[in-house]
Amino acid sequence: MAKDTFWFRHDSNAKDDPKCILLIEQLGPEGYGIFWILIELLRDQPEYKYPMKLLPSLARRYNTSTEKIKTVVMSYELFNVENDAFFFSPSLLERMEALDSYKLALSEAGRRGAEARLKGGLSLAKRIDKNRIELNGDEPKQKTIGTGTHFIVVTKKYIDDIAYRIEGVSGLSEYMTLNQSVLNLPSYAEKFMRKNNGAQFNDFMHVFNAYNKFTENA
Repeated sequence: MAKDTFWFRHDSNAKDDPKCILLIEQLGPEGYGIFWILIELLRDQPEYKYPMKLLPSLARRYNTSTEKIKTVVMSYELFNVENDAFFFSPSLLERMEALDSYKLALSEAGRRGAEARLKGGLSLAKRIDKNRIELNGDEPKQKTIGTGTHFIVVTKKYIDDIAYRIEGVSGLSEYMTLNQSVLNLPSYAEKFMRKNNGAQFNDFMHVFNAYNKFTENA
């Protein structure tokens, strides 16, 4: 089993969705349990879809009836049925597409990093040192990355560190790349920059952790 097959992102208040409320009202906790069994099952499928013809075998495996499973699949707009052959969850599909894109971006960034090292590229420490720009021999300049209306500032930790002014989504993405990372869930980046306009961060990890927390709560 692949190490990530047991994980997927989901809302802790899913039970309060109007569709789930109706499901629980009509089928009780058993119906809600069937719903999550199906979601977990779909998560483990290569294309996040499952054959309708196998619903009877699911019913036997999980000690319920085929009719109840079909009702959960077809009656609450929680799943879509494709050509009467497969069913899938649009919500799960959207979340997994975002996760798969992120994993692919991380893999690509790792590949590019490995190629750069093999070609004699600068190490992270050397690149950071290369980007330190000093003014009057002791005071570093502030470096601006990207363009945009909204910005954040990464302050200096040491006297010879450079202070970064990061403007807009392109600047945030470039800053992540500069620190050998990838901008996770880039669709949230503009909202993050607007919410934190003018904010100051201590270092890269402060920005990285704040952005990840923002996407989790968005």
